Amino acid sequence: MGKKTICLFLIVTLLLGSLLVLPGCQLIWPPNIGPQYFVDSYEQIKQDLAEDQPEIIYPDISRYERSRVLVYKVFFSYQGDRKIKSGYSIYSEIIDIRETDVDSVFSSVETSAVNIELYYSEPDERPSLEPSMTYRMVLMEYRESENTDWYVAQDLLGEGEGYLYPLGTREGTIGCSFDVDGYRYHIGVGVAMTPDDLEVRSYEAWMEAAREEVYLIIDSVLDQRGTQGGTVS
Repeated sequence: MGKKTICLFLIVTLLLGSLLVLPGCQLIWPPNIGPQYFVDSYEQIKQDLAEDQPEIIYPDISRYERSRVLVYKVFFSYQGDRKIKSGYSIYSEIIDIRETDVDSVFSSVETSAVNIELYYSEPDERPSLEPSMTYRMVLMEYRESENTDWYVAQDLLGEGEGYLYPLGTREGTIGCSFDVDGYRYHIGVGVAMTPDDLEVRSYEAWMEAAREEVYLIIDSVLDQRGTQGGTVS
C-alpha cells in the first residue's frame, strides 16, 4: 500500500468517524469516546445490553447486516465498582455498502442508541436536541448536507490508486436524532453518486431514495415503541 493510499485511508477513517460534524451538518451523535468495546454481531449487542438496558430499542438493520461490513460497539460506564452498559453503535467500515449485494442507496450507515442519563453522566454534558420537525408525534433533529465541494477542495476525488470515488461524484449526508423514553437514537448515512449513477437519475432523486430508506429505520424504532402513525411537519 503506497503512502498516498495510506494517507487517504486515514483521512476517510476520520471522515466516517465524524460523518455528521462537517459544516452544515452539526447533529447530536454519540462522540464515540470514553468506555466502549467491540463485539462480533448485532445479536451480541442485544445479549450484552439485555440486563442493563432492557427497554432500549433495536431498529431492523438486517438488510445492512448482509453486507458483512458493519462494526458493532457497546458503550458502558462505571457506577462504583459496577460496569453499567449504556448503549450501542453500529456503523459501516470503509467499504461502499452499494458495492456489496445489499439493495441500498447508502454508501455508509450508522445507527446508535444510548441511555441519556448513563451515557451523559453529568447534566451539562448532555447536548440538547434542536428539533427541526415532528414525525409521528416525536420531535426530531433532521439535517441534510451535500459534501461534494468539500471533497473536491480536499482533493479526495480523482482517478487512479488511492481514491475512493471518481471525479464528478456528488456526495450527501442525512442524519436524524431523537429521544424516546429516556434514550437518544441516531441514524446517519452517506450517499455517494458517481458520474455513472448521475446518468441514471439526478442527485435529488438519489437523495429522495435515501430519505425513504432513512425513514424505514426511524419507523422501525417507533413501531417498536407503539407510537401511532402521523405526518412529517
